[in-house]
Amino acid sequence: MPDTTITCSECGKEYGVGGYPFCKGGHGQYNVNVIDDQLEGGARFFETMGPEPVWIESKSQWRREVEARQLVHVDRHDRHYYTQKFRQHDERLRDTGRAD
Repeated sequence: MPDTTITCSECGKEYGVGGYPFCKGGHGQYNVNVIDDQLEGGARFFETMGPEPVWIESKSQWRREVEARQLVHVDRHDRHYYTQKFRQHDERLRDTGRAD
């Protein structure tokens, strides 16, 4: 596993994944020192990157695969999708008095 520590350029303190994620001295943009590289839900096969499933273990590996295959990430949920969901939610509230 690669080294996941970073040293604050201002105070010299080392931070790592699982450690205190903000420099206590308030250094850096948004005070973030280490960004988690784990996939939500863990490593798994991605079946939409080509004819064969691809085993991906991290976000950075996913980005490298997308770039190497010249793929474009597409979010299929446009404004119409969310407008429809809001309307359904409002109808449920009106009909039942509950959101679930």
